[in-house]
Amino acid sequence: MPGRNRPTRTIAGIRGVVATMGRLVAWGQLRSAGRQGSAIADELIDYARRGKLQAKLQAAAAEMAEKTLRDAAGYNAAYDDGVLRL
Repeated sequence: MPGRNRPTRTIAGIRGVVATMGRLVAWGQLRSAGRQGSAIADELIDYARRGKLQAKLQAAAAEMAEKTLRDAAGYNAAYDDGVLRL
């Protein structure tokens, strides 16, 4: 079935994809913890619990979302003006 492995384009589907990506990144970080001078798992856990991390991540995500919307608007305008035609 075409598109079967594609994420849904709903907010819930996007949240699911982002949550899965977050778990994969976290797993990779914990898997490599303590190797070749990197932080041990306990240090990573303490860092995440400090509370400042979430606020910084949310601010960065909001900033990138705004930038993405501006970029998309510029692209759409260029497309509508025929700048991108081959």
